Amino acid sequence: MQNNKRKISNFFLAIAYKSQYRKILNKINFTYQKFYELNLIKTKKLEKLESDKFAKRSADLNDFIQSFNDEIEFCSNVTEAQKQMIFNFYYYLFYDLFIKYYNRDELEVKNYLGETFSRIHLDNDKKKRKQQFKIIVNKIKREYYYLFLDEFQKIDGYNTVLRAILRKVL
Repeated sequence: MQNNKRKISNFFLAIAYKSQYRKILNKINFTYQKFYELNLIKTKKLEKLESDKFAKRSADLNDFIQSFNDEIEFCSNVTEAQKQMIFNFYYYLFYDLFIKYYNRDELEVKNYLGETFSRIHLDNDKKKRKQQFKIIVNKIKREYYYLFLDEFQKIDGYNTVLRAILRKVL
């Protein structure tokens, strides 16, 4: 568990000190802007992504994302289903960032059903193990995306907003 926490911390601290930080912050701010325009959240943008603050209190990637989600301030008219929709989007986004920037080490990941997967428990062949792990993480990422999309489709004019968000974050 402590080793896992260190890896999450290293992942987000590395992002904070690399050139990717601005790129990632811009992606998150773009999504904040779009959700703000839809009157779902109160904050128009983040001043900074305090990844070290979230990482220090997170045992794994899901804990990190949950800490991030806990900081989101919603408008008063937002339903629980819409809150969960936004939470699912940020799970999807951070899993996508994880795959792009940090898929080299073993790390336990949990899907939304609570099933835990680890590269340690997969095939012994390093290349095959990395590929299997990437498939599992992409599967989890896809599950969160479809949970997000199921609710997002209920918003009028969702298609143009969705395309803009996906173009920016992918």
